[in-house]
Amino acid sequence: MSNFLPHLTGIDNVIRPALIDGGEDGEDDTDIDARVYGASVLRGINCQVYNELSHRVRDEAKFHPVQLGMISAALSGTTSKTIASRRRWAQRLQQCNDSLPHERFNDKVSGNNQPQALRFENTYTLDVYRMKEEFRNGSSIYDQVITPLLKTWSHPTVLSPIRDTIVVFKPDRIPLLFAWATFPLTALLEKIWDTHKRTLVDGAVIDPCLIEFTSMVERALNFSHTGNARVLCRRLMDRAWISMGIIHDGLPSISDTFVASGSLTTGNLVIRQESWPVDQDTRRPLTSSRKTQELTYGKDHYEAYEARFTIRHAINYLPARIYPQISNHSMRIACYAAEIGFRVYFDDVKRLVQDSVLQEIQPALDGNDRHARRTANDRHTALSRWLDEEHPLSYSSYILAYLLRAVVDTNDGNRKLELTGSHLGSKPLSFFVEIIVKQCSANPTPRRQPPFIAGGHFLAVMRVAIDEMKRCASRDSVTGKDVDLFVSEAISHVCRSLKINHVPWCTNPTGGGGAPSSNIVHNVWLNLGAAAAPRPASLASFLTRRESLQVAALNSSARVQLEDSRGDWSANDVRLNNFASVVHKAVLPIEWSTNRASLTTSPQYIIDTYNFVQTAFNASVPIHQLAVIISIAFSGLLPKVYPPRVQQAEIPTPHLLTSYVRNLEWVSRPKKGVSNPEPFITMMSTFIIALYEPESPISVILRSNKPDIKDWLSAAKGITTLALCRLGIAKPYSSRVLFSPKWGLDIKELTSEEIAEKHAEVIRLINTGGAHGGYDAILYLAGRGTADLLAKNLYVKARPLPVPGSSSTSSAFPVKRTLRDWDDDSRVTTAAVDEVNRKKTRS
Repeated sequence: MSNFLPHLTGIDNVIRPALIDGGEDGEDDTDIDARVYGASVLRGINCQVYNELSHRVRDEAKFHPVQLGMISAALSGTTSKTIASRRRWAQRLQQCNDSLPHERFNDKVSGNNQPQALRFENTYTLDVYRMKEEFRNGSSIYDQVITPLLKTWSHPTVLSPIRDTIVVFKPDRIPLLFAWATFPLTALLEKIWDTHKRTLVDGAVIDPCLIEFTSMVERALNFSHTGNARVLCRRLMDRAWISMGIIHDGLPSISDTFVASGSLTTGNLVIRQESWPVDQDTRRPLTSSRKTQELTYGKDHYEAYEARFTIRHAINYLPARIYPQISNHSMRIACYAAEIGFRVYFDDVKRLVQDSVLQEIQPALDGNDRHARRTANDRHTALSRWLDEEHPLSYSSYILAYLLRAVVDTNDGNRKLELTGSHLGSKPLSFFVEIIVKQCSANPTPRRQPPFIAGGHFLAVMRVAIDEMKRCASRDSVTGKDVDLFVSEAISHVCRSLKINHVPWCTNPTGGGGAPSSNIVHNVWLNLGAAAAPRPASLASFLTRRESLQVAALNSSARVQLEDSRGDWSANDVRLNNFASVVHKAVLPIEWSTNRASLTTSPQYIIDTYNFVQTAFNASVPIHQLAVIISIAFSGLLPKVYPPRVQQAEIPTPHLLTSYVRNLEWVSRPKKGVSNPEPFITMMSTFIIALYEPESPISVILRSNKPDIKDWLSAAKGITTLALCRLGIAKPYSSRVLFSPKWGLDIKELTSEEIAEKHAEVIRLINTGGAHGGYDAILYLAGRGTADLLAKNLYVKARPLPVPGSSSTSSAFPVKRTLRDWDDDSRVTTAAVDEVNRKKTRS
């Protein structure tokens, strides 16, 4: 192009306006005119040189056998499902058996009279609006621009450098040059085909890494024929060095970390699967054959192929962050396979809702009604935000709010913003799972039914996913009916993990004749929140078969132990969340032990008191069972088991004293030994029972001449008579209640009638309150502050408070992605790199 610049400048000086001299008329705006009209109007853009044969091949891409990806299509078509796709696979197979694509190309370009001329092209831009006005017509542009540019090619300063750099071949050498230059690629393709063509039978699953490597080689060969860099899949091919070698050095190369170079010297092809690049976020392997498979067999076929590739790659290289809570590797793979399917289902649902809503609001957006246009814009905004959600089928408040605002048309009079429910009513999650498994496992393939969306890819992908899940079950020695249970368990777990609370469903029947519609619509939804019927225990659990049998035995043993009133039970396991399951227990919890009470240096009467309580405990006595409940609650308050420091002047009058003490805040102090809850269950229950039992050593001492029990009190650990007042089983009587009170004088015990009444009400609340029974019981005994603190520490489950309606703020809206996934190379990794990073983290 540099040789053309002097000639280009001469042509440009003729057709562009002359610079205006600022001193001719003295006007102030002449500088502006010069700045606008003084620049060049004819500029060179680029130059390219090519052989006419390559140009014709590139111009007829759909007839170019190499560009059709025939070998990779033949390798990937063995799993075709539909009649049409199987017919196309048979056709591709026959074509490759007859002659491979590069052989067809060589035949096409060989022979006499092939166009082999060398072509030079320059590209220019001409700004017509900035030309001289007299040249702004067709004849002037032809005479003053096109003709001089054509004559420039024959000028000695241009023609001589061209002659010095080109090499003239003998006739018909150019077609042979294609074959010579691409021989390494074509030899590799022939080797691949000869090795695997006998394995291409119906239903066979060819290694996806082999298919993708073949596709990359075909793309490199296509570039060699056409020179079109758009045929290179750079994101994958750069990592194999194939496209990097072509672009930078003119010849393809293969990285040894991608393909074992030693295997090529022996005539084999060994692909290092651990080095296959995967997307860092989705964990899906990068592919090159997508376009070939979609154009040949359809998008459903490719989605299913990619799902199988992802699952099989994960079998050996599953990242640790994928379902780490599942110990069994086969079940982890099964859950990952199910998640891949449901991610495709999310895409199908989003596409359905998006297309339907946009179709509804487009007339309003294009119309002149300002109110309708504003409503349509609001729906469009809500739709955009819902589409960005990771869990679009969740009942999370803001996610559901976006969906409601997008789907529900308020112009139809639906002011409640409610989705239309399916005529089936609310169904359990198991209903949804059973339909999926049934339709994906049926053979022959039945008519598409809900929840599979017409035009979506979920059905094709889920069939592959379930096949792979069954293979995982067989590797784990799961057989018979347990295989279906294994699959259902994995799908159910993923549905809960992805927060699938409702799904779009088909239109409700209108009462007319004919079969009900099976077409999924965007404005009818099926709720999946109904309680499921009890299921028999499954051997196909999240453990291995041996572990599952052991767990089943342990569960059976625990069930028998729980039902037995004298069976062991754990207060730390039950807490007060599920105390109703152990109300019938007649023994102390396993945490109760004198060894935990630190009695080594204690007086003998204290040791005798612990022994007395251990011997005399009777769960049918109200104060004994209340003592156990209070001790569990007290241990749940740790470390906040102390009262705040107050002044004497702050103590209220006697008739308000009980309410004052009850509402005191629980605080912590820098004391040792107030973190482990187990000793407190022993100490607090013994403290209460000993004070209320008249025959206990403590009660005997209190009735003697030594009423002071300072040695008994564990004030350093918060176990005091004041704590009993705060927990509802003692009554304050004096303003000294917060200042070293005396039992029986400043703080008094409840009467037997009051104890019986409190016990009856506490047990009633625990038995009838369900998950919130423990919270209700503590609320009754000790007040809301104590109950809320226990709920915070997960010892009880608080009842949700009604929340006043409020609109979502813009700050709650998630930020949209502005970077396309396929443009972000930083999100690509390999299984081998992940393993190295994990080792670095551990070290």
